Formats: sequence, structure tokens, C-alpha cells
Amino acid sequence: MRIFLSGYGVAVIISVLTLLLRFSLTPLLNGNAPLLVFILPVLFSAWYGGVRPGLLATALCTIFGTYFFVQPQLSLSVLDIANWTRIIIFVIEGICISGLSEALRNAKQRAEQFALTLKDSEEQYRFLVESVKDYAIFGLDADGYITSWNSGAELIGGYGAAEALGRHFSLFYLEADIAQDKPARDLQCAVTEGSCGGTGWLRGKDGHLFWADVLITALHSAENRSRGFSVVIRDMTQQKQSEQDLQESYGLLQTVIQGTGDAVFAKNRQGQYQLVNSATIQIFEKPKEEILGKEDTELLPLEVANFLQQLDRTVMETGMSQTFEEELPIAGEMHTFLTTKDPYHNAEGDIMGVIGIARDITDRIRAEATQRQLVKDLSDVKFALDQAAILVITDTEGVITDVNEKFCKISKFSRAELIGQTHRLVNSGYHSREFFRHLWATITQGKVWHGEIKNRAKDGVTYWVDTTIVPLLNESGKPFQYFAIRFDITARKHAEELLTQEKAASDLERKRLKILLDLLPVGVGIADATGKLLELNASMRAIWGQEVFRSRSIQEYGDYIGWWAKTGARVAAEDWALARAVLRGETVVNEEIDIETFDRQRKTILNSAVPIRNELGEIVSAVAVNVDITQRKQTEERLRRSAQRLETLQQIDRAILAVSSPSEIAQVALFRLSQAIPYQQAALILFNFETNKAQVLAGQVDAQPAGTVLPIDTLSSLGSLRHRETVRYIEDLGMMLERPPLLEHQFIEGMRSVLIAALVVENDLIGDLYLFADRPFAFNLESREIAQEVANQLAVVIQQAQLRQQLQRYTEELEQRVVERTAALQEAIDGLETFNYSASHDLRGPLRAMRGLSQALLEDYGHQLAPTAQLYAQGIADSAQQAEQLVTDLLNYGRLSRTDITVQPINLSKIIAEELAHIANDLQAKNVQVNVEEPLPDVMGHHITLTQSILNLLTNAVKFGPSDRQPHIQIWAEHRDGWVRLWIEDNGIGIAPEHQERIFQVFERLHTTETYPGTGVGLAIVRKGIERMGGRVGVESALGEGSRFWVELREATA
Repeated sequence: MRIFLSGYGVAVIISVLTLLLRFSLTPLLNGNAPLLVFILPVLFSAWYGGVRPGLLATALCTIFGTYFFVQPQLSLSVLDIANWTRIIIFVIEGICISGLSEALRNAKQRAEQFALTLKDSEEQYRFLVESVKDYAIFGLDADGYITSWNSGAELIGGYGAAEALGRHFSLFYLEADIAQDKPARDLQCAVTEGSCGGTGWLRGKDGHLFWADVLITALHSAENRSRGFSVVIRDMTQQKQSEQDLQESYGLLQTVIQGTGDAVFAKNRQGQYQLVNSATIQIFEKPKEEILGKEDTELLPLEVANFLQQLDRTVMETGMSQTFEEELPIAGEMHTFLTTKDPYHNAEGDIMGVIGIARDITDRIRAEATQRQLVKDLSDVKFALDQAAILVITDTEGVITDVNEKFCKISKFSRAELIGQTHRLVNSGYHSREFFRHLWATITQGKVWHGEIKNRAKDGVTYWVDTTIVPLLNESGKPFQYFAIRFDITARKHAEELLTQEKAASDLERKRLKILLDLLPVGVGIADATGKLLELNASMRAIWGQEVFRSRSIQEYGDYIGWWAKTGARVAAEDWALARAVLRGETVVNEEIDIETFDRQRKTILNSAVPIRNELGEIVSAVAVNVDITQRKQTEERLRRSAQRLETLQQIDRAILAVSSPSEIAQVALFRLSQAIPYQQAALILFNFETNKAQVLAGQVDAQPAGTVLPIDTLSSLGSLRHRETVRYIEDLGMMLERPPLLEHQFIEGMRSVLIAALVVENDLIGDLYLFADRPFAFNLESREIAQEVANQLAVVIQQAQLRQQLQRYTEELEQRVVERTAALQEAIDGLETFNYSASHDLRGPLRAMRGLSQALLEDYGHQLAPTAQLYAQGIADSAQQAEQLVTDLLNYGRLSRTDITVQPINLSKIIAEELAHIANDLQAKNVQVNVEEPLPDVMGHHITLTQSILNLLTNAVKFGPSDRQPHIQIWAEHRDGWVRLWIEDNGIGIAPEHQERIFQVFERLHTTETYPGTGVGLAIVRKGIERMGGRVGVESALGEGSRFWVELREATA
């Protein structure tokens, strides 16, 4: 059924449907075109089912059309040629359409099959490309932008597909390659050559570099049109690193082979040299090129060559290493070599030749011969020493292994008694343990020890020996025995002891003298009769420098450099006090000389000398004494200059204080300054940076007298003025490349150096002090310091003078304003008092009338009024009473500001008691508990004002009491350094912190009058009254926790 519907069934159904359609068109077509409509099912059936359904539809439609619509109808017979022609044409068309549809259908199926196959191939290729991890494979469009990206590309480059697709493939290239347009050149190379490849460094996503093999292939369509490029990249970094490591290893091997002193060579099986190092080249004395590829017969004498070739054959035949000595001629002399030869193999293990190492042992053989001769010579020497010296041989532990006859003779021990013993046997106990530790430390290091030792013989007699201990070393350089050579020096030591005792007394005296000289605070030098310096104490060396020259004669005294302090003339060699004392016997005392020490310092000394004579009166030596007075002279000079400088500054101060205007101050200062600093021209200039003007206050500059106003930029730029140093010293105006107009004019006028000291007050520059001189380098450091000090004084004094003048003007203006405003204020106060009186008088009358009439209305006619009317009347009475209280409070508050208050001692306890009695009814009505901590101290206050203030505080404490518990008021006082603080505390509703300052202002209320009645003036009256009495008032409170108001007044004095 499924097959039927899929092919032939569709042909039958569509043919039947077309027959029905033709019947419906019969009225329109009549007998015309009987088969025209039936071509449709043929087309559809052939398209849908192929050739067979198409032929079936052709046959059915031919039958249907002929039977129903070709004359005669309802018959399959055809009577005329025209209808037969129509039927034949229809059948041919049906057959052609069916055949063409079948061909198209087959072509379509083949195309679909090919497309499916191509898709599978593409999928397999894509899978293949994606599965490759060692290669980055990706596609590019014709402009080099990435169109595909495999996992290997992501692994090698670090870019994910989303990051790489659409980007230019130059993201792999180094910046230097991009700058040289290498990506574009590689693409052009691929287009021209078909593909372009190479190796080089590429860059990954994280910036790391990797060595890569790159192949770029141009892709073309069948029409040879460019379709883009394929790029294959292989990461060769490890291979590159391996090659570098191999190259380094090979280089290291070559370095070792070429650097070794042994000859290294390799020969092939034919005996030809394949490898030689530098040592081998030296043996043959030929260039490397003339050795490689040659046999021994071409390089060496025939007899030697044959011997070597025979050894090579033995090594290759046996496959075993051979070591032997051979002699070769080098530079006409035979050398002996210790040679080792080994076979070398290829990868298959076949012997390919011989590799050898030869070491020249000629020197070693000669050394061995020399050593044998040396042993013989030593034996001869030992025999000679044995006859003349005391000889002992010990092992490394000091145990005696051999002695000669002389040691037995001097020690009185027999040979048998000495062998096997240590030298403790003859130890006299004279030397310390440290002496022997040093001896052993020396010889155990392989060093020769030489010294003198005192030993004790067997009979107790001591003797001295001059000892030399020679360590005998083994091949590793370590001692294996010690050879001691001694000579008897007992007689010499006895003679030295006698001489030492004689010299001890003399040396002791000399040491005492030297110590005494070194302790002296003055320099002392001693010379002999020829002038040779014998001794210089520490102070003398400190004066002249530690490298002081010790003169050997008076002529060499010229090496000591000095000048006479009075004349400045150089002191000659024979004029030094020590020379005159030695030559002429003069005694010289305290000659002042300026010297230059041997370490190039300048000092001043007092030089003295005295000759020393023997019993015959002959001069045998002389003593010189030097006292360094450099610091004293420098101190005197500094004191002199400081005194002069202080005197000048004091004169300037006195002169400045004698005048008042800034110009007079500046003129006096310049006049006095000329006595301390030599200058040719000076000026004092003040700056006004707001107007960019400068005023010459005193002196003259640029031919402009005092009072002249100049632009600031004629002096210097604004920037350089604000940021230059406090003292600017131009040593030579001629050396300046660019000079401001002022300095340029002074330079033309002959000035050569200028000193500019800034006038600075509180880090603000207000002016400059200019000093000009007609020669370069005219001002020294002291001049600059004086100028700076004077400038600092002038800056302060000038500013003070300006401020005094300004203050005087302000004072005069202020006095005038005070007079005017005092009169206006007094007039306003008088008007205000009049207004207050009128207001209090005029307002109180109506308010009393309102309150009285409303009360009368309620009392006389209240029973006739409706309840609402009664309420209104009572409200009028209450409001009138409240308004009257407000007027009273305002009058009281205003009276506090203008009433004269005189404070006097007041008893707080009395006032508190009176005010509590005053409000007793309110306290009783609200059941308020009051606690007063007696006694309360006396304070200084105004009775009425203090009473009003305390009453207001107590009233508030009662008014704002708690509703859920019994009200409580606590009153106490405390002393505070001459003050008394009175506290009034309640447990009421409390005050929020943000309102605690506000409540002391006039009309400030935190609650409505319906909740808590009042005028909002009470606490303002308290603050005003307490402050008028010289006190303070405050509050400490929190919502729901009550309030603590305090009043602080001076404690009453006794």
C-alpha cells in the first residue's frame, strides 16, 4: 500500500482527479482540446514517482481523454486523423516527460548521494583536522583572516576558536616581523609559489614565544580563482631546544677536547686521522688541514709509524684497550708519551677505527731521575749534618724514630732511651704550652718551623738549641715524619742574658721617658748634635701629621713648611728654633709660626727649643716644643668677626628703632650696612604682585632714585622671583648669558657682581635688598650672611611699620564709625525701651479686660450658655492669661539685656527652699518627690536673676515629669576649681541630643501648648540671666531617661 501510494497510486489518483477537473471544464471547452488538461497528471506523476508512474499516468489519461472527450464520446474508437494525431502527440509527450523526469530524478539522486558523500568526507576531514593536536591547522580567506580553527591551533597558540575566528593570522607574528610586513609577504609568496614555508619564532596568546615550522598553501577553485589559504603550523620548540642542547653539548665536548693538555685523536680503519685536537697538532707541528686524512707514515719517521700502526691493528683486531709508552720526536727532541688507545664502533657495533689519548710524561720521567739524584744528594747532606748538628727524626705523633750521636751526647740519654720517646723527655718547662701549640700548628701544615728551644739533659742541666724542624711530605702533601736539625747555642744564650740584663735598666729609663713624652699635651721633638731627629712624641706627630718626615740633618729641616706669623716670610731650614739651638746654642721661646703639615693642613704653632749640653758644655742634643694654637687663633678670629658683625647689626637695629616710616628705616639700614659690607651701590625694593609693580624704597638703582615705581619684569620674571633661593649671589655679571634690564644697566655702568637678599615674612616675598660691587667675587660668605640677617630684620620691621601705618588708618576710621554707630544704637535702644513700655502697658490692659470679662461671663451667665459657648469663653480666658504671661516673660528677657547686674554672695540653699515653697501646690498636685543634698555652697550672683532662673528650671522639672511613675527631682551641687555647678535632675520625658541646644533659644518649643503649656521663653531667660552673672548653663539628657540641667557660677569668696 505504501509503495502504491508512493508511486503508482499517486499516478492513478491524480489522473482521476484530472478527469473530474476536465468534466467540470466541459461547458467551457465543449469538444475542443480533449487531452489538454491531462498533461498535468503526467507531469506530476513523472516528477513524483519517476518514469513508470509517469507512463501509467500517460496511459490512464490517454484512455480517459479518448473515451470521454474524443468523438465519438464514451467509446475508444477514433474516427478521424486529427484526433489520432492529438492522441499520438499526447502519448509521445507523456513518454518524453516521463523519460526526462526519470533522468532528472536520477541526476538529483546522484547529486544528493554525491552531496551526502561529500558531506561525510568533509566531516571525516574535519574530524581528522580537529583530532590533530601536534599541528595548528586553520584556514584563511583571501585577505588573511582566519575562517577555521582546529584544537591543535588552540593548544599551540592559546587562542580559543571564538577568539581566533575573524582575526588576522598576523596575531602569531612578532612585532618586529609585523613592522617588516612579513605576514603579507608570506601570503604573496604562497600565491606566487603555490605554497610558502619556513621556520621561525612565533608568539602565543600569553606572549610566550615558540619555534615553529610554518606552511602556507594557496587554495584555488577549478576556475583557478583564489579561495584563500590553508596554514599548517608545527610547534618545534622542544626540537629546537634539543638541537641547541646538542649543539651546546657538542661545543662543550669540543672545548674539553681542545682545552685538555693531552693529545686526543681518532683514526679510521685505514689509519687515517679523522680527529685531532690542539695538543695533537703541537706534536706533529703541522696545520690541522695537513694532518686530517693522512696516515702515520706520512707524518712520522717510518720506524715510529710502523710501530704505531701495529698497535692500532692490535686494538682493532682484539677490540680491547691498550696502554703503553711511546717515543715521538718533537722539535728535534724525543718525548715520551703514555698513550691509551680504544676501538670505536658504529651504530651496528662494528669497529670503525681507533680513538686515543696521549699524555706527555717526559717531564715526569726527568723529575723522577732528578728525584733519585736528589735522594743521593740528601744522603750526602745528612751525613755532613750528622757530623756537625744534632739530628732527630720523629713520626707524625712526635715519637722519636732516629737520633744521631750528638743528640745523645748533649742530652745525656742513650740511643735506646730516646727511641720511642717524645721530646717531653727533655722538656725543661721553660716554654709555654702556646709555644709548642704554635710549633705543632706550623709543622702539621707542612711548613718549616725555626726557633730556639731550651731543653733539660738527663742530669738536670739545661741547654739551648737553635732548632729547625722540616716536615717531610708524602705524595698527597701531608707530613709523614719530621726532621729536626739543632745546633748548640747555650754559650751564646748565656752571653745574651748578660747583655740583656745590662740593657734592661737603660731600656726601662728610655721607656719611661717615651711614655712621659707621649703624655705631654704639647709636641716634643729631640735631635742629636747633627740635627737628626731621634724622637717625636704623639702630640708632635698629631701637629705635623702622622706621616711626619724625620729629618736626618739640619739641611732637611727645609722639608718642614712654615711662615713667620708677623711678616709672612718663609722659615728657612737653619731658622727653625731646633736648628738654632743645635747650631748656636740659642734658647727660643714661643715663636708664632704658620705651618703647612705633611697632610696639607694649615695650622698655627708656638715654636720653642732649648739645647742640651754635657759636662764639658758641648751641645749633644736639643729639644723642640710645639704648641698647636690653631683653634685658639680661629676662635679669636671668629670672636673678632662676630663682635664686629654684632656691633654692626646692633647699630642697624638702634638706627631702625629710631625711625618709623619704611623709607626712613631702609635709608638708615643701607647707611649702616655700608660699614659692614663694602659695596658701591645699593637699593631696597618692595614688590606689589597684585599690580606687578616694584617700588625703590631706598638707595638708587638703574639711575632711578628712591620712590620710583618700576615694572617687576625689569628686575626678573615673576616665576624666577617666587622660586629662587633666599640669597642669590652672582659672582660675575659678565658670565651671565641673559641679564634682566636692571642688571644689564648696572653691568653697563661698571658693576661686576651683585648680592640679592630676599625680604621674606611668613614665607611671603615682599622685596629684595640689592648690593652691587665694581669687581667680580666681591662678596664673601660672611657678607652674604650679614646681608641675609639684615634683610630678615628689614622684612619684619618694614612690614611692622606698614602695618602700624595701616593700623593707624584703620583705628581712626574705626573710632569714627564707633562714634556714629554708638549714637545710632543708643537712639535705637531708647526707642526700643519706649516701645517695650508702651507694648507692656497697652497689651496688658486689653488682656486683663479679656480675661476678667470672660471670667465674669462664666460666673454670672455661665448657666445660661450652652456647653460649647462655655468652652469658648474659658478658652478666651486661658488664652488671655497665656498672652499676658508671654508679654511678662518677654519684658523680663529684654530687661536682662539692659539691667545693670551686680553680683554678690548668695546662699543657694535659701533660694532653693524659697522657690520650692513657691511651687509647693504644684509639687503636691503632681505628687513630686524632691531631694536636696544639703548643704549647698554660696555662689556669686544677682539675687532676682538667679531666683528667676532657678524657678524656671524647677517649674520645667515639674511640668515635664513622667506620667507612668512618680516624679522625682534631685538637687545637688559640686565644686570645680573656683566654680560651683548646681544640678537639677528629673526623671521626666527627657530631651533628644539634637534638641539640647535649641531649647535655650527664644520661642523654641518641642511640644504643643495643649500637651505642655508654656511660652517657650523660660529657658532662654535662664541662659541670658546666668550668662549676665558670668556663668554658664547646660543640660545632659536622653529621651525617656529624664534631664539633668546644670548652672555654673563663681564660688563665693569668704
